[in-house]
Amino acid sequence: MPYAAMLLVVVFWGSAASVGRGMGDAGTALGLATWRVGLGLALLIVALAASAAWRRVVGTTEVAPSSPAWPLSKRHVPIWLGGMLGYGIMIWLFFEAARTTLSSHLVLILSLAPICTMLLDRMSGGQGDNRSFMPATLSLAGIVIMIAPSLFSSASNGAGASFGGDVMALLALLSFSAFTVLTKRYKRGLSALAVNVHGMSAGLALLLALFVLTEGRLLPPAFSTREDWLAMGYLGLASTGLAYLLYAWALSRMTMERVMPLIYLQPLVGVLLSVIWLGEELTLSVLLGMCGILGGLLWNHRYTSKQINPITRRNTNE
Repeated sequence: MPYAAMLLVVVFWGSAASVGRGMGDAGTALGLATWRVGLGLALLIVALAASAAWRRVVGTTEVAPSSPAWPLSKRHVPIWLGGMLGYGIMIWLFFEAARTTLSSHLVLILSLAPICTMLLDRMSGGQGDNRSFMPATLSLAGIVIMIAPSLFSSASNGAGASFGGDVMALLALLSFSAFTVLTKRYKRGLSALAVNVHGMSAGLALLLALFVLTEGRLLPPAFSTREDWLAMGYLGLASTGLAYLLYAWALSRMTMERVMPLIYLQPLVGVLLSVIWLGEELTLSVLLGMCGILGGLLWNHRYTSKQINPITRRNTNE
């Protein structure tokens, strides 16, 4: 089930970039990020209310792990900080980068998330075998091979690329990785739903504060077309609320070394969808890149299945 959840996450996140770019000038990047996180939080609040109602129906008297663990205390500070980074800064910078640099640059930079997250985890005292970087590197090589032709062609004419956009994509990557490490390490018994309610609330509060400071308005404006509303509904409800909930749930049941490399499927899904739905050409570089990505995933799965129990994080030989 955790693998199935991550595959849904990959589909939601893989399609988010094209949906966001399709909205064009529907609003500022900060406004779009605010709408997206706000809708995602609304979905989680509904899920939280449904969970509480179900507990009353079945007569459960214990404090459920899916509740946000009130009252608030300093134990929630790392989750709030992670939410500001992963839900606030990351999504805002993603919209900014998507508008100011080549999509191939953005995809390549964000595809570094598994390696960046594992590196941050180890630097902050996390446990793990450094050999887990080897399959991740193979998948990264596949991404480089797949995207390299577009990078070289853009470099030759200088059209569409932006150093500032690439820097924002890099900062978005670091924000996402920090969010993952903080969520995994400091959830302290909170469920995936509780972690995301706290984190997304903090992210939305940050975005609203930034929007007031920069735009001089309390809330972002409404969209003028039904297509924009549908697109933002998908971005907020599916690729944010549901996707991040499934992502946190998968992290609670598998090791980070197993969860993070699955994100390499994100550009793979995008290529397959473009070939099937848009009729784009499946080139040799794309095929070689797919082989590298899948090879790294299979290598990672084979290595971790021999070393680590995905539920208890204990060595299976003990």
